[in-house]
Amino acid sequence: MALFDTIDELKKHNSALQANLELGNLQSFIDDAITQKLIPAIGFDQYNDFLAVKEGNAKQKFALQLAQKAVTGFTIYNYSDNGSVQINGAGILVPYSEKMRPASDKKLMQLRKSNIKAAFAALELLVSFLEDNKIDFPIYAVSEERKENRSLLINTSAEFQKAGVQIGNDAQLYQTLRVFQANAEETYIIPNLTESLAASLKAKMLSNSLTDIEKELLKKVHKALAPYTMIEAVPYLLLNIDSNGVFELSETVGGVSGNVENRNPATERAISRVLNGYCMKAEQHLETLRKFMKANAEALSYTVPTAVLYNDDPNSNIYVLL
Repeated sequence: MALFDTIDELKKHNSALQANLELGNLQSFIDDAITQKLIPAIGFDQYNDFLAVKEGNAKQKFALQLAQKAVTGFTIYNYSDNGSVQINGAGILVPYSEKMRPASDKKLMQLRKSNIKAAFAALELLVSFLEDNKIDFPIYAVSEERKENRSLLINTSAEFQKAGVQIGNDAQLYQTLRVFQANAEETYIIPNLTESLAASLKAKMLSNSLTDIEKELLKKVHKALAPYTMIEAVPYLLLNIDSNGVFELSETVGGVSGNVENRNPATERAISRVLNGYCMKAEQHLETLRKFMKANAEALSYTVPTAVLYNDDPNSNIYVLL
């Protein structure tokens, strides 16, 4: 069995697909979506298990549907760049007829956006579903992919949103933010938690053994970590780096009036205001986190650092401003 045995299985997840479309015309794009997105998220063994139990129980069927939905979205996203192009002995052609014309650039952009967003949302939901039902998916439960998916102190777009930073529950955006979040954890959060407490929290998150006080601690960690992540991310989200160099992001679709979409990067003043707001919020929540840890030091096995008094020498005329 394959992830998709008929075109109807894809059409179930995107009704715009025509029933007369041959599955073979999409196969290379399906394969790319599986190898580049699905397997890295859930693991090769869990992917094979999905295929082996295509007619499994209710939870297995639901997980398979999420996997298919994610792959459908990634497939259409990739296909939209090449689907209207045909390569044969006469060259590279675009089909054209009096009844049907190639979609406009704006339509293609909207198609790509909606499908890539839906694909990442379905993939994140699949990973969360497998996590919440580990006992029903033992292969995923012991996989390295699961450890990687739960390797940070925040691990989903929903958790990030609940921490107080508006990202529209965008799973695609959150996948980008995870790179910056890892650095924010190392730079701002772990030095305050201590390495041992941070490691203990992550281990208990994997084993679902957090105590009530540790769950409360984690919420306060999230409140500080999310804005610190944005402080790390925002300056770089404005840039696009590829083999040709570093470019400032801008989005333009040409065409006649009504078929144009333009987006320009935010001004430096606007970015500065946003970063300042995130900085104030992050420092406020970090101080709240410190106070919580101090008040619950024994329950958290946390050693309160000894206060350093810089200005306690009555004979010194030098004062340190903190």
